[in-house]
Amino acid sequence: MSKNTFYFSHDHNARNDRKIAALVKDYKSSGYGIFWAVCEMMHEEDGSLEFDEMTLSAISKDLNEEVEYVTEVVKACINKFKLFILNNETLNSNRVIRNLDQKNEKNKKKVDAGRLGGLKSGVSRSRNEALLEALLEANEADISSASSIEPKEIKEIKEIKEIKETKGGASEEISEIQENTIIGNMRKSWLKINPKYQFDENRDLPALLNIAYKIAKVKGWNPKNVINGKLDETVESWDKIVSFIKNDFHYCKLSIFRIEENWSGLYQTMTATKESRSKTEEPKKVKIIRD
Repeated sequence: MSKNTFYFSHDHNARNDRKIAALVKDYKSSGYGIFWAVCEMMHEEDGSLEFDEMTLSAISKDLNEEVEYVTEVVKACINKFKLFILNNETLNSNRVIRNLDQKNEKNKKKVDAGRLGGLKSGVSRSRNEALLEALLEANEADISSASSIEPKEIKEIKEIKEIKETKGGASEEISEIQENTIIGNMRKSWLKINPKYQFDENRDLPALLNIAYKIAKVKGWNPKNVINGKLDETVESWDKIVSFIKNDFHYCKLSIFRIEENWSGLYQTMTATKESRSKTEEPKKVKIIRD
């Protein structure tokens, strides 16, 4: 089942709705099935369908019904039972519109909650970073004598201090804005090849960032370089990977987060393919004809 499946409301007693009951009385279970098939298609098409021969033919094919019968039932749902609304050759339903509104409202609440959580996390992170920076500036005796710090935390602070001193005190933190930059660029590259792909925001976007770090590892870079100085090269490498995925029978069927989970296999496949092409594309020896 597709990861993007949306479960719309189908009341357990929908068959007792007076309009639907009237539909079933006239057209039996087949009419009931046609009604819900149309509702499903409306949800897939963001709430409306073109009321034309192509749509009716698609429904009849899916349900193995005669197109004339499907047309009759749908017209009855419009004119007699008032289950569908026809407006300028576009078919929709109050039930479907309500379901989609509820879905969008839930998604908005999730986004708002995530944004609020991110802000709170950012504030907390800023406070912690300020405290850590102060501790890192302190000498070892001051850190060890701080009664509010656990021994484990003291050890971690010392390790961080050693790393910073080794690297000349240069900060290598990647901000959320920078992460979003690389994710956004990689997302655009993916959509150029897969324009109809529906992103799973919770799994695909973090997977893109992880893939960027894995590209850095393959290249022998410090992972932080995917943002600091190597962004264009990272996206260029991702472009090549996406082109390979598109033409691969197995990987072209996977979502982005599944590709990230199967990174090792993908990398091995790409490497083997590259080596195979190199062998077949070796330059031919040129025969020199002497006079």
